[in-house]
Formats: sequence, C-alpha cells, structure tokens
Amino acid sequence: MPGAHRSLRGGISESAAEAEIYRAKLEQCVALLKKSGAALIWCETTPVPEGEEGRVVGDELKYNAIAREVMERNGIVIDALHGRALKKLPGTGSKPGDVHFSARDTHTWRRRWRR
Repeated sequence: MPGAHRSLRGGISESAAEAEIYRAKLEQCVALLKKSGAALIWCETTPVPEGEEGRVVGDELKYNAIAREVMERNGIVIDALHGRALKKLPGTGSKPGDVHFSARDTHTWRRRWRR
C-alpha cells in the first residue's frame, strides 16, 4: 500500500520496503538500457493531482529523489519535468485529477524532447 507505514519483518515499514524495491528494479532497468548503447534521458514523474485514484499526492517526490540518485550515479541525462509541469498546474492534465498530459501539452513536451 503506497504511503502505508505498517511494520514488516525486521522493522522496515511497507513504505521503506517499497522504495527499496523501486530502487532495485530501477537499477536493473538502467543496467539493461545502458547495454543497448542508446542515449538515455530520464524524465521526472510529474505532480500527482488531488483526486487521482490509486495515487498519493506527494509520492512522486519520494520516487523522483530515488530515481535521480540512480540516474546521477549512472551518468544519465535528467529532464526536470516535475518542476516545469508544476508551474503549469492546473491545466496540464487531460481532465481534473488526471496525471496524464492533455493532447496539447503532450505535443509541447514531444517537441522539446526532439531537440
């Protein structure tokens, strides 16, 4: 459960355990992608708006911090998408309480990434 703090075996909270699982899986993905020889760019997760079902407002900050550490350690270019999207809120979502960009904003971000 995201955001839960129930104690697991060994005294680690569920939230902390989930974060470490996320870190480990991300490390595996990065290692695999680096082997491809492709130019890698990581984009931060955008803000979670109020009312987004199944997500916890603010969790993106925790996971972005973990991912940023992994990306910096691996020399991967980082696109600070969260901050730019935050400046445009509300209005970037395709509907209220939606984490996905509107069609207009998706087009804007695509143009930026192509450069």
